[in-house]
Amino acid sequence: MSENQESQKAVKPSRADVETLCLLEAIGSERRTPTEVSARLGWMPDMADAAARAVEKVVTLEYVAVLRDDSATTSGSGVRYFVTDAGRTFLDAKLRQYGVHPAAGA
Repeated sequence: MSENQESQKAVKPSRADVETLCLLEAIGSERRTPTEVSARLGWMPDMADAAARAVEKVVTLEYVAVLRDDSATTSGSGVRYFVTDAGRTFLDAKLRQYGVHPAAGA
């Protein structure tokens, strides 16, 4: 294999990167509730608590911010997530690194 072919070979993403990228894509450019994130990941709606726990990792990395409405009375309904500028930068850089091109309008 030539050096040029080797440099064009796709980089295999780590599991942590895959999980982080999936969460960032699931949250997208909208402010999403845990139930919406769960649905966008293809999980059952009752998996909202699991989605919220998964999102906490990217919150600690400051890729996602949390908006809370303490007046909400039902579990999780008062929480919305959104991708921060740092999260968008990370997402875009990783997609480029792995040779993935987002769909138009995504």
